[in-house]
Amino acid sequence: MRETKKYTYDEANAVHFTGKELGEKLSFDQLYDTTWSYAQRNFRGRNARIDSEGHDVLMSMRGIRHALTAAKTADDLYGIIALPQLLQRAVWQGESKDKRNRNNILNIERYAASIQVGQNKYIAWMVVREEKGGEKTLGSFRVFLHQELKGL
Repeated sequence: MRETKKYTYDEANAVHFTGKELGEKLSFDQLYDTTWSYAQRNFRGRNARIDSEGHDVLMSMRGIRHALTAAKTADDLYGIIALPQLLQRAVWQGESKDKRNRNNILNIERYAASIQVGQNKYIAWMVVREEKGGEKTLGSFRVFLHQELKGL
């Protein structure tokens, strides 16, 4: 079993955004739609490489839709736009068996990476499903304020 360290915000490896890349003075709904369109154009059917692990992860639209549904702030949406860079810089945080006992899933792996939007520092948590046949697929994705992680 691999040993994990508790992940903390990593300034040197953080993905940085100004908070204006998706547009200025847009409502949350407009940012949401812009993020979904961006993801469809740029992520559909594509892989991102997790450098620390040396394997690729399919950025599934189902996983991205799950992340969009969970998004509560504009900064959450920037996390979705940053997904390829976050996966590239992700650090393994553990694995477990699938709690739903789906036959096609061997393991559930958890990864973390750092992102900064404007002055706000966050840790992104990504769940990757390892499926039979060796394919790895993004299962879910959430962004948490760094300051809020003290309670996790």
